[in-house]
Amino acid sequence: MAETAHINECLVCSAPNTSLHFGIDACRACTAFFKRATVLGRRYPCRKGQRKCEVTRESTIACRGCRYDRCVAVGMKYDGPMRAYNGPADKFEVECITNEPSTSAVSMLDQIRSAYEKAVAVYKQKELTLLRKCNRAQRVPHISQEVYTGMTEEMHTENVKNLSQEMWTFFQDAFPSLSELSINEQAELFRCYLPNFCLIDTYFRTWKIWRAFDNYVMVTASMCIELKSPYSWMSVDDDVKNRREMVELGELHVRDQVSRLAPLFEKADVTDCELHALLALALCEPDMKTDASDTLLSLLDSIRSQTLREVHRYYKVEMMMADFSARLGNIMTICHAVRECNSHFQEYLRTYATLFDAHSADKMMEKLFL
Repeated sequence: MAETAHINECLVCSAPNTSLHFGIDACRACTAFFKRATVLGRRYPCRKGQRKCEVTRESTIACRGCRYDRCVAVGMKYDGPMRAYNGPADKFEVECITNEPSTSAVSMLDQIRSAYEKAVAVYKQKELTLLRKCNRAQRVPHISQEVYTGMTEEMHTENVKNLSQEMWTFFQDAFPSLSELSINEQAELFRCYLPNFCLIDTYFRTWKIWRAFDNYVMVTASMCIELKSPYSWMSVDDDVKNRREMVELGELHVRDQVSRLAPLFEKADVTDCELHALLALALCEPDMKTDASDTLLSLLDSIRSQTLREVHRYYKVEMMMADFSARLGNIMTICHAVRECNSHFQEYLRTYATLFDAHSADKMMEKLFL
C-alpha cells in the first residue's frame, strides 16, 4: 500500500503543504515569493501601513509587505545564488536597472509598442464599424477624436469578444518568450493580466483624450462613460431587471476606481514609452490561482529586468534626465495601484455576478476575469 504524504499547513499562509522548503513547512508559492524578493533585494510596503495584514491564500487582497515579514518571522532563509545588487532596497526597484546594454536583439519596449498599436488599431476599427452599423450610440463632442457613449447590450457583447481576441494577439506578440509555457499556464497568466491591461489603457487613454477625469472616462478605444450620468451607462432599451441596483453598484465601483487611479495618471502625465513600460511591468507579478512554475517566474523576471533597463535608458538618453527617480517612482506607484484596483474589480465582478444575470457579455467577462 502506498504511503500517504502527511499534510501540514504552510507556516506563512496556512495553505495545505506536504513538504519542507528552505527548512520549514512552507508551500511552493510562498517559497517562490520569498526567493524572488530576496534575490531581487525587494522590500515591500504594507498596504494598510500597520504591518498587521492577514496572510492567507484566501486573502482577497494580498499584502506583500506583511507576507514577506511573515516569511522572515517563521524562519525562512534563502542561501542560494544572488543577483548582483548595488543599490538601496527602498529606491523604486533600482536593483534591476543597470547601464549595461540589453542582451536582447529586439527592444522590449519597441516590441510592446508595435504589438499595442496593431492590436488597438484592429480593435478600434471593429468597434467603430459596429457603432456605425448599430447607429444607437451617441457621438460625444471632441475636437479631434471620434468618441461615443451609450453602449447597448448587443454592442457590449460584441465588444467583449473583440477585446479578448485582440488582447490575446497583443499578449502573444508583445511577449513571445511566454510561448515556452504550456497553453494552460499562458491562459492563466493572460486571465490575470487582462484587467491590468484594461485599467492602464483606460486611464492612459482618458488622460490623453480629455486631459481630465472630471467628466468622461474611456472604457474602450472609442467608447466612454459620463461620470455625472451613471444611468446612461446602461441603455433603457436593454430592458434589464434591477436596473437601478445594477447602476448603483457599478457607479460605486467606478468612482472608487477613479479616486484611486486618476490622481496618479494626472501626476505622472504618462508618455507613450512609459505606457509600454507599464504594460510590461503590470504583467510581472500575477495573482495566479495556481502556483507559478519556475519557468514562468524566470521569464517574468527577465521581462521585468529588460523593461527597467530600457526605461532607464529612455529617461537618461531621450528625456535627458539626470535624476529620474520621481518619474520611475510614479510608474511603480501606478503599477501597485493597478494591481490593487484589479483585486477590487474582481471583488466587484463576483458581487455583480452573484446578484445579477443581465447580459451575456457579463458571463463572458466573468469567465475572462475571474
